[in-house]
Amino acid sequence: MDQLEEAKSLRDNPEFQQALAADQKIGELINERSQGAANAGLELAVATSGMVLIAGREFPAPAAACFCLLEAIGSPFLPREEEELDHAPGDIDVFRALYLLDKRADAVRPILRIQHRADQIERLENKYGNEIPPECLFILSQQRQALADTWAEFDQQVLEYGDSLGRFNPVEAARDIAVYLQLAGGFDWFPRIGKEEDEKKNATVTSSP
Repeated sequence: MDQLEEAKSLRDNPEFQQALAADQKIGELINERSQGAANAGLELAVATSGMVLIAGREFPAPAAACFCLLEAIGSPFLPREEEELDHAPGDIDVFRALYLLDKRADAVRPILRIQHRADQIERLENKYGNEIPPECLFILSQQRQALADTWAEFDQQVLEYGDSLGRFNPVEAARDIAVYLQLAGGFDWFPRIGKEEDEKKNATVTSSP
């Protein structure tokens, strides 16, 4: 009996079909969705190379640290769940994201300074609310100016980095960045037997810093 005839025989065998239906693990294997996801090739390339292709150029794949840095600067590529995206990523947002991907070690210090100054302002505002004493208004003004200066220094680094890329299409890059960041939800082509689709939200794509 060849394999085709044997398969037909099993298909028509009620005892085999009953045993098959009762086996939970086999049922999960049969019902597991195909791994041929539309972006399977993209996911495989990222997983094996640790690199991503953005607007025709190679960059290190997003690591956990990169997501933390994007969150720290309020990047529109990572809108908070409770907030709506108030604007589409502009050129400066694109170059900030690329800078964090490619030069993440250099970006840490200025971003920590931005966070530190923003935290100081928030503490003052939370402490006094709308009744800030006159002597604190001057301090608050200085802190806000220091924050603006720190942002300007960071963006100067970002723009110099952007210039170093030469001819570059920020619109195409924005689309590519969004696609790669979505992979942080988990690789679609990884089998997840018996798992719900939304469980991939707990996974994170990482690469070596």
